[in-house]
Amino acid sequence: MKKIILLLSISSFLFTLSSCEDHKAKMDLKKMAIELNRQCPIKYDFATCIGAKIEDGNLVVDYVYDEETIKLDHLKNQSELTKRHLAESFFNSKEEFSNLLIRAAYGFTANYKGSKTKETITIHLTNDEIKRVMENPATKNEILDWEVQITNSMLPMTVDEATTLISLDQKEGAVSYIYEVDDEQVNMSTMSAVRDEIKENLKKELGYEMTSSTSTSKEFLTLVCRTNKALRYVYRGKTTGKEIVIGFSNSELRSISHDYIEEE
Repeated sequence: MKKIILLLSISSFLFTLSSCEDHKAKMDLKKMAIELNRQCPIKYDFATCIGAKIEDGNLVVDYVYDEETIKLDHLKNQSELTKRHLAESFFNSKEEFSNLLIRAAYGFTANYKGSKTKETITIHLTNDEIKRVMENPATKNEILDWEVQITNSMLPMTVDEATTLISLDQKEGAVSYIYEVDDEQVNMSTMSAVRDEIKENLKKELGYEMTSSTSTSKEFLTLVCRTNKALRYVYRGKTTGKEIVIGFSNSELRSISHDYIEEE
């Protein structure tokens, strides 16, 4: 009888302790939302975070999506891929945050509002879905594949009046950005002659992207490094088909990152 009472007492204590932990997780998430709101608006590459709140058992984060750069339809048409990609790349890379959501029994909702149409696309993950992601994480190569698919679903993307990003692919140990260049406006021979200067400018841009706290390219470039891939920029003449290729080896990328990429 004493043994049964002791077991019941232990169970009661553990239940109380668990409840306290859940309450603490909820309070921590509430503080997180308040802090995020203090910092807003936060500008990322293609979206601006405008606020966060706790609502109906979810942490809800609101964004304004830059439709001048990418059409909201791309997000809508690829909602399942976007959801899978968000779950795998976001929650596995932010384990402490994910554990808070799991302990609080909260889900996660991201609302993307178009900057022009004002239409909102919602990506939602339940607490059970977050648990499954944490328990069965995708490999880095799988996440990189999804990143490539997501990017291609958004293309073509205008870079400037003479350059359009038309595809992203990965083969032969490299991830390649494929650009179409209007060679009636840009002389490809001249471009080839200043190839080293172009590479130096790209190197500076990569340095920023790989270390900036608001860069949405950071996680992608980190994946490229951690999957031991090289990175290539292919500029292809629209009428001539002539190509100028500028590449960075994996070791060059790691050097550019200024040791941001940690070995795992």
